[in-house]
Amino acid sequence: MSVLGRAGETGAGRAEESPAAGRQAYATYLKPRLARMLAAFGLDLSFHRAEGDRLFTLDGGEEREVLDFIGGFGASLLGHNHPELIEVARRALDGRRPFNAQASIRGPAGLLARRLSERLQRITGRDYRATLASTGAEAVEAAIKHAELEMSLRNDRLLESLEERLRMLRLRLRDGRSFLPEGFLAAAAERLGVGRIATLEALLEHLRREAAEALGQEPRFLAVCGSFHGKSTGSLKLTYSRLYRHPWRRIGISTVFIPADDGEAVEREMERARVAFHTVAFEPDGRVELREQSLVNVSACFVEPIQGEGGIHELGPRLLEALRRAADEHGFPLVIDEIQSGMGRTGAFLALEAAGVRGDYYLLSKSLGGGLAKVSALLVDAARYRPDFGVLHTSTFAEDDYASLIALRVLEILERDNDALIRRCRETGAALLGRLRQLRARHPRQLREVRGRGLMIGVELEPQIMSPSPLLRVLSEQNLLSYLAAGYLLRVHGIRVAPTLSERATLRIEPSAYVGREECDRLLAALEDLLVRLEASDTRQLVSYLVAGRRSGPPPPAPAVERRPPPPRPVPSAAGEVPRVAFLAHFSEPADLHAWEPRLAGFDDADCERFLDRTRGLLQPFVLDEAEVRSLSGERARVTVIGVPFTPEQAMESMRQGADWSLDLVRQGVELARQLGSSVVGLGGHTSIVTDNCRRIVEDELTLTSGNSLTVAAAWEASRQAAVGLGLDLGACRLGIAGGAGNVGATLAELAAEEVGGIVLIGRPGAGRFLRPVAERLYRAALERLRQQPAAAEARGLAAALAASAGDLLPSLAADEAAGEILYRRLAAALGERAPVRIAHSMEALRDCQLVVSATNSARPVIGAEHVGDGPVVICDVAVPQDVDSAVQRERPRALVIRGGMVRAPLGQQVEMPAMRLDGGQLWGCLAETILLGFTRQQGHFSYGELTAANVRRIRALAAEHGFEIELKQD
Repeated sequence: MSVLGRAGETGAGRAEESPAAGRQAYATYLKPRLARMLAAFGLDLSFHRAEGDRLFTLDGGEEREVLDFIGGFGASLLGHNHPELIEVARRALDGRRPFNAQASIRGPAGLLARRLSERLQRITGRDYRATLASTGAEAVEAAIKHAELEMSLRNDRLLESLEERLRMLRLRLRDGRSFLPEGFLAAAAERLGVGRIATLEALLEHLRREAAEALGQEPRFLAVCGSFHGKSTGSLKLTYSRLYRHPWRRIGISTVFIPADDGEAVEREMERARVAFHTVAFEPDGRVELREQSLVNVSACFVEPIQGEGGIHELGPRLLEALRRAADEHGFPLVIDEIQSGMGRTGAFLALEAAGVRGDYYLLSKSLGGGLAKVSALLVDAARYRPDFGVLHTSTFAEDDYASLIALRVLEILERDNDALIRRCRETGAALLGRLRQLRARHPRQLREVRGRGLMIGVELEPQIMSPSPLLRVLSEQNLLSYLAAGYLLRVHGIRVAPTLSERATLRIEPSAYVGREECDRLLAALEDLLVRLEASDTRQLVSYLVAGRRSGPPPPAPAVERRPPPPRPVPSAAGEVPRVAFLAHFSEPADLHAWEPRLAGFDDADCERFLDRTRGLLQPFVLDEAEVRSLSGERARVTVIGVPFTPEQAMESMRQGADWSLDLVRQGVELARQLGSSVVGLGGHTSIVTDNCRRIVEDELTLTSGNSLTVAAAWEASRQAAVGLGLDLGACRLGIAGGAGNVGATLAELAAEEVGGIVLIGRPGAGRFLRPVAERLYRAALERLRQQPAAAEARGLAAALAASAGDLLPSLAADEAAGEILYRRLAAALGERAPVRIAHSMEALRDCQLVVSATNSARPVIGAEHVGDGPVVICDVAVPQDVDSAVQRERPRALVIRGGMVRAPLGQQVEMPAMRLDGGQLWGCLAETILLGFTRQQGHFSYGELTAANVRRIRALAAEHGFEIELKQD
């Protein structure tokens, strides 16, 4: 065997890798974002076989059949792998037909062009010339180029005509047949809007420049609002959706979009597109005059008779007739894009036939290749066709024998028995549309509209913005409900549909012409099941497929859920109204998902994690809760809690990978807060961490805060209260701080140092370079307090410990930055673990601590029972999610675990925010700080960047002034 043979064999072996391997490769090396979106809604199947209206997958181990109602986005009109087309393809391959034979006469391509021209001639009465290509977008590009070639040649002729008139003027003046009237040059200068024109030659040069400028303007194209003509550079600019156009807004042609329901807009646009220049005219008496000449600068107008990716919207005859009149009057071609609607799918060879309007160009693709070949065609009215176009415009892969032979057989199949298959599309489509409309009549609040013709059908879902299910509301608001519906139909019913690209609330239904009653029955039954579950807000069942397949047994039973109406949508505040503040929160643990969406309460923690992982990076920030809070002094603030859809694990993974998607979500959340009229925005939990304590948000209008100043104040005060309650002497206590290098931990250590006798700063291995400056700062502050005391005997906390352990050293230390470094180094060397402040890299160091505060950014518990001593100990857990494992309370009965950073709302108010999982009047310190800044109408950022003890004391005083009380919440 040759080396080439062995290499080929190896390649074949790799091509047969598992669907899972192929999916991973696709997601990594080809389309990561698309793969993530498909996976989020369970649409990430790999298909290994296709036949008719069925696809077959091996995902899950056994072959499973899927009924395909997407039809290759309209390309599989004859179904998958039509046997006659397979035979044509086989004969072409067995016969070694050339794929690449450029610069030769290619017979099958010529026959295909003739066949298409003849078919259109029977419809329109016109003769056509074809340009073949590989894709629909390429056919659109060819149409753009041919239209612009027409326009360029017309403008060249106008310039040549002007030059001819100017030469004639010289001749007529020379031989006396014409003359310039008195003041002609001065009048010409005024008319042209220029300064003085001294000579005839100067006038002629002005006329040349004016005409060249008018006829050299950027070409303008017309399309219809809602259109979709492709994603290549030119076709993209004819596509209406901003989602696809905006990233490439600086390149491509200039397009004006005509409203689909405004026929008068066509004439208005004609006038806006009009350009004018002057030429000379000769009167019968010999006088020379200037005459204005104008034309409409429109190179072409592109129209889909039925907008496919725009949501299956059929254009009305009024607009089509107006465009036809304008094209006839002003000479530009009307380009009919039948790439998706043509070839019989709508019950006629061309969808435009029903309107009785003729096009100048026609575009065909998709079904032309029968689902096996990549082929498209531009057909131009022979009276307009420019022969040079076939030389100027070429394509490497166009006109190949393989695609041309298949397309010829497609046309033959469609035309058999007097277009029997096209009639079948019309009849089957009419029956299916009728039954879908009956379905809509039964479920009007879930199915907004059924549109289309033949087998080009759109089913538009009604947004579920009034659903009692918050998840369904958010999916609707963010145009993702149709993806959930498509995933549900695929995974639960084995039926494949998909949203249209530009109008995502619409599911496309485009099966093959051979689809039967049984398949339609299956589709209708599946859609009815979907609509019934939407009507019942049966969210658990609608999303169970996203976590199924990895658990044994049936899905958990649906919990009983109170049908509460959705909260009112926040309305931006007007001047003088109650100030509005916003607080950004995220899902910290599975229970948060349950609290937000009670219909998922039957999911276990693993199910919730899988669901949140699937939706990672797809959902945008959304409103979770809203409430009004009053202060003791009479101030009010309206707080909106905005959900930022990531988990702590996802946020930390994003930071480790250097990706900004979690940061971008926080920025979107801040922008949503702005749109809702908020003046203050608080960043809670990991929304603060991924923004580096707000510093990565550039904001000069809103007040930003991490809320951590009040969190620190509340955590330390609660810890003190708990310690006193256990009878602990703070001056004799050693405080262990897990996360001591962090903003919260370091600031809390600074406050606690005034009362506790020793501090252990704990960080992960390698964190010493961050922990040591904190330790040195603590020593420096203790030294300063000692020097301010009238008598050393009055010293408390760390200052007292320092006086006892380093009394001889203190007088020699200068009051500068070096003092902290010297104290840390000398005491660590002399006392080791007995030093007043020490650094540790293991939670084992907590066993010697009577007070523990944990404030890490870990996504999982870091403090277990093995890290806690047997004696009385207060553990204040400030972290979200919690740092302390539940085993601590079971195995260390003398340990008191409290939730740190909690406060209680003023005036005994019960602040109803179910999604926050807060009991009655309880508030997170960071949330309470956000509200406080709203009460005081704070200008400028507050807990922004590094925290300061001064700000902690300031916010604590404000909290007391407005009636907030520190909450001692025991876990």
